[in-house]
Order: sequence, then structure tokens, then C-alpha cells
Amino acid sequence: MAANYYADNLELHLERISLRKGKSPIVVYFGRPNSFSDNSKYLYLDACANAYGIRPFWATANKPIIDLLESSGLPVLPLTGQMDMALQVLVKAAAVVFCVNPNEAMLDARVRAAVAGAFKIQLWHGLFANN
Repeated sequence: MAANYYADNLELHLERISLRKGKSPIVVYFGRPNSFSDNSKYLYLDACANAYGIRPFWATANKPIIDLLESSGLPVLPLTGQMDMALQVLVKAAAVVFCVNPNEAMLDARVRAAVAGAFKIQLWHGLFANN
């Protein structure tokens, strides 16, 4: 039986789709893998509180953070288990926001591939976004 070409090259295909896909007004925020903190948190909360015409999502694989955001009624993109829905959102994202190294924020290669076509905004600790 022949190997499934798409499954064997998933990251490559996700990257190609992301680069070609028309973008939606989706902005995905990434923080440190195990915390809901830093400048990207403040930008995310501001985007959730105000009508800027975008759909903000906090992306994480951390279950306690997912539960915290969901219980607060905030949009979260779980990067756990079957990630079909998350990958569909990520390939359509117009922008992604990081406060740490993107490779640290996106440990899963599928996630990095799915945002290849998004505009990347890299924050760092010398530049603050909160009041």
C-alpha cells in the first residue's frame, strides 16, 4: 500500500495553503507555552474588548489557560488533540502576534507551517503595549 503523500508532507502542504489562501480579519496571539502573560496578552485583551474589526484568538496548548479563557468567554484556539479546526483558522489568519521567539511559542511544526502566509508581529520586552 502506498504511503499517503499528504500525510507524509503535511507541514509543506499547510505552508503552501497558508501562502496562497485569502486572509480573513483573524489575528492570533501567542504567548509563552505555559503562561497567559506578556505584551501579547495585553494586546489580545484589548482586541477582545474593542471593536477593531478583527477576530482575535489566543492560541495555546495549555489546558488550564484554555479553560480560563473559555470560562471568561474569551476566544481561544486550542492547539491540542485533533487540530483540524485550529489549523483551518491558522491558515486564514491575517496576522500572528508573538512576545517570545516564534519557535518557542509554536512548538508544533504544523502550527508554524499554517501561519506561513500571515503577517508576523514580533514584540519584545523593551517595547510595551500595556498602560
